[in-house]
Amino acid sequence: MLNPNEIDPKHLPSLQAAIMKNRSRLDEHLVSKLYRMAKAAFDIEDQKDAGDAKTQMAMSVHPNGTITVTATDVETGLFIVLSRIPNVPGNFLTFGKKFCQERRDAMRQNTVTKIW
Repeated sequence: MLNPNEIDPKHLPSLQAAIMKNRSRLDEHLVSKLYRMAKAAFDIEDQKDAGDAKTQMAMSVHPNGTITVTATDVETGLFIVLSRIPNVPGNFLTFGKKFCQERRDAMRQNTVTKIW
C-alpha cells in the first residue's frame, strides 16, 4: 500500500483505487516514487530524488502563475502530474500512462521519440 506520510490525503484514495483496479500493471513503489519526485520538485531545497536516470522530470510555469510538474518513468511510461494554482490550496493530480513522447536530445542535437 501507498505510504500516507508521502502522499497528500486527498490524492491517496484516487491513487490506491487506480492501483487496485490495475494491479497487474502497476507497482505501488513506482507510483509512490513518481509522486514523491513530482511533489519535491515544487520545493527548491528538496531535490534529493531529481537525479534519477530512470525518471524524466519536467516543470512548466504558466503565465498566470500555475506551476505544473510531470514525473515520468522512462521504462513504463507511467506519469504523475501535479499542478499548483496560485491562491488555491493544495495540488491537482493527474496519473496515467503515456504511449509516445518526444524530447530534445542535447548531445545529438535532434528529437528523440520514445514509444511504449
